[in-house]
Amino acid sequence: MILTLFCLGFGYYLVQSTSGLPPRVAVYFAASGRATGWMNHTDHLLLMTAIGIGMPIVLIFIGAVICIFSCLRAHRPDPAGEPPSTEVLPAGVYIMRYLLWLACWVVCFAAAVQFFILQANSTLPAELSVGSLLAVMVSFCAVAVVWFSKLAAALRNRREHSSVL
Repeated sequence: MILTLFCLGFGYYLVQSTSGLPPRVAVYFAASGRATGWMNHTDHLLLMTAIGIGMPIVLIFIGAVICIFSCLRAHRPDPAGEPPSTEVLPAGVYIMRYLLWLACWVVCFAAAVQFFILQANSTLPAELSVGSLLAVMVSFCAVAVVWFSKLAAALRNRREHSSVL
């Protein structure tokens, strides 16, 4: 539900914001912030849609596949005749939950990148605020590290819980 709202909001923001961009959008920038490469308006819209909406869809698809196979594996009959345990969730369920949150963060990251591209293209010549973009990049990496460590901890706790049973 939350991811759907994020994607819809991003789609609306993207459509509304790209109308103010020039026909050739500066999208590549040197370390100094000066524009070094451009893309036409339509290609930029398609690229940002792929990043902000397509990438989360791919993450959810991967998570769903992992979840389905994990659940099928967890609930297969035991050769000894023991019923499968239902007290511990399969690992795929945890992975799916964490991929949903990662997908939400990807949408937020794409919105921030679009904001900075709009800001850079509003000046002549196009120039990017490197400090602001660097802050977004560092925060994205920090969130990715936290996300991975939380996922690893959840899977480790799940394993410890299942060994107690």
